[in-house]
Amino acid sequence: MTDVQQQAIAIKKAACKDWYRASFDAGLGLEVGEFGSATAFSCTGVDSLMLNRCLGLGALSFTEGDLQRAIEHYRQLDLEWFFIHVAPGPGRDAATRALAAAGLRPFHRDWVTLTRQLDPRGAALLAPRSTSFRVAALGPEHAQAAAAILGDAFDMPETSRALFANSVGRSGWHYFGAFDTEHLVATGAIYTEGESACLTFGATLREARGRGVQAALMAERLERARQLGCNLVVTETGVTVPGKPQHSYNNMLKNGFEPCFVVRNYGPPGLSW
Repeated sequence: MTDVQQQAIAIKKAACKDWYRASFDAGLGLEVGEFGSATAFSCTGVDSLMLNRCLGLGALSFTEGDLQRAIEHYRQLDLEWFFIHVAPGPGRDAATRALAAAGLRPFHRDWVTLTRQLDPRGAALLAPRSTSFRVAALGPEHAQAAAAILGDAFDMPETSRALFANSVGRSGWHYFGAFDTEHLVATGAIYTEGESACLTFGATLREARGRGVQAALMAERLERARQLGCNLVVTETGVTVPGKPQHSYNNMLKNGFEPCFVVRNYGPPGLSW
């Protein structure tokens, strides 16, 4: 495993941990479990596979005990559906064999992690691509509007919106939005910690799509990360499969991201999303 891959996995975990930490008191049943190199994120209060996934398995090392404890974490919470992501690393092959032995099956789509290098001491990044919308940083006063857009985009119930709202304005989190006059039509976030950043939570209302909004929001977030001294930005999306193209993947490539590694996804038989 390369240094960049390790840095990418570390910042993805850090972003997810802080996102959960922001809403531990929201009554959503959020938990985080550490099992060797694997970190299991779970939520009993919201029916969403996005909130029940285990990151980092096999990244540094692997034992079957770590895997069994991660699986048991979900089963003790009566969570039928969950993802276990197998990262590249010295424990990947052993983890893959152990997952099959435990009865978990490959999901039909893997995820790709992409990275972009930044030079904190260099010139400012290119200006955002032209869009007819006003793009600006978001504060706590925009939390509910941003959460509504993200909740709908990720097919999550209204009761889950605190998960998004509680991170708007939180230290380490930087949200930007696109406005049609005063109406928020799109948003995107980036989480920064030390020299790393995680680009996440991009969503646009249907009526505003195809007008350069996410390109502009991505440029704003990348420049914010550069200003804060980050040298690496990480993001992820699904691998393109027949009949289900990934437009976000192409947008990431156009904005300087490069594929870093593919995460294999496993879950109980019958898992769908």
